[in-house]
Amino acid sequence: MSGSFALVVAGSALGADAPAPATQRDVPLTGGDPNSSAAALARQFGDAVKRVHVVRGETNVIVAGDRLLEIVRWLHAEPSQRYEYLSDVTAVEFRDAEQPIEVVWHLRSIAYRRFLRLKVELPTGTALEVPSVFEVYKSADWLERECYDMFGV
Repeated sequence: MSGSFALVVAGSALGADAPAPATQRDVPLTGGDPNSSAAALARQFGDAVKRVHVVRGETNVIVAGDRLLEIVRWLHAEPSQRYEYLSDVTAVEFRDAEQPIEVVWHLRSIAYRRFLRLKVELPTGTALEVPSVFEVYKSADWLERECYDMFGV
């Protein structure tokens, strides 16, 4: 374990002239501007970013499963991103058997006050496997185990 501890203050990376945090109002179900991390991911990883969409004001980025760990490492370490908190790992299995299972990571950049939902789609008939992000986020340990226990991923 590291001997140093750095306190992260919400919004500290935004600078002194940043607006105060505010609850969004009248957020549409879909649409809206994605947070700046989506464009940064597309620039950095190109084709590994399959789609970006905004749902209820939250940015969702669907990425290639074989590049997931590389993307997560970059989001965590890149000074312009600083996603220092993994709040959840889960999966979604839809009733339509033809629709792929989605594995979902909820990331937060406290320093930039950003939320990002990363998704990997696992098409029907393919292996239910994705890389572990435990080496980046130790909190992934039990979350990944739960995902395995509930969905076999």
